[in-house]
Amino acid sequence: MIVVGGEQLDMFATTPGPRARRADPITSQNAAARMAKWWATQAGQVLRELIRGGPGNGHQLARRLGPGWTNVKVCRRLSDLSRQQLVRHTGQVSDEGHQWSATAKGLARVGDL
Repeated sequence: MIVVGGEQLDMFATTPGPRARRADPITSQNAAARMAKWWATQAGQVLRELIRGGPGNGHQLARRLGPGWTNVKVCRRLSDLSRQQLVRHTGQVSDEGHQWSATAKGLARVGDL
């Protein structure tokens, strides 16, 4: 668990993302905390959609998530979630890409989102 700018970051604290060193000014620490929350919110939305709507590829998930979501944005979050073992490829591939689904670890984490 990491505390940045006086706030505790939990679920996605171990993933790549905005960070501030302890020696950085408080404004930098606060900015890192805001960006980490923003990142976690996007990843959380992708994970929740996989659990709610079932498996999908980046294009399908972007359409399901709605305005502001693109295949590129979704795939970046899927890659981050995959490194955490929260999602995995299903083994199915279409013209639009690999199908993804939530793992048991991802299903267990959804309560934290």
